[in-house]
Amino acid sequence: IGNLFTNRRWKAHLKKSRGKSTMASGVTTTSNNSICPRIDFDPLITTTFALGWFWGPERTFRRVDGVVDVICVYIGGETINPTYQSIGDHTEGVTITFDEKKISFGELVEFFFSKANLTESCSRSKQYQTGIWWHNDEQKKIVNEKIRLLEEKNNWNIQIHRGPVTESGIYKAEE
Repeated sequence: IGNLFTNRRWKAHLKKSRGKSTMASGVTTTSNNSICPRIDFDPLITTTFALGWFWGPERTFRRVDGVVDVICVYIGGETINPTYQSIGDHTEGVTITFDEKKISFGELVEFFFSKANLTESCSRSKQYQTGIWWHNDEQKKIVNEKIRLLEEKNNWNIQIHRGPVTESGIYKAEE
């Protein structure tokens, strides 16, 4: 794949986003010519979800009005430059760039929970776990409140990963 910016879809996306604050203007990579470069995102307009694998959720989230782009990613591990054949300790997920004027983070979280298996233990294979990685404190607050309300309503603990995007970051998956 090479550098992230050699990807045709990203070139088109970045060309469209110039001068628009609601697009992925903060995208950078931290490695050159790696198979899966690490990606840094503008935290105000992105979120990262995992629903067991990335291909199905990628298609599902692309259909949501207000979603600008969906990227299959590896997240949550310490392995450098993971690949599908050597994912290491990462989880398959999707990072979603969205237009906050059309859909809020809270609405995306609602949509995520409508698709997620909330009773699945986090102890199964980390590669296919369900989870939410927040990109800022406001997202953390919304996620934790939604989980609290769901747990109260259903009288059981929600068994998904939840936490911040870590220093190890997010890596774009192969296409």
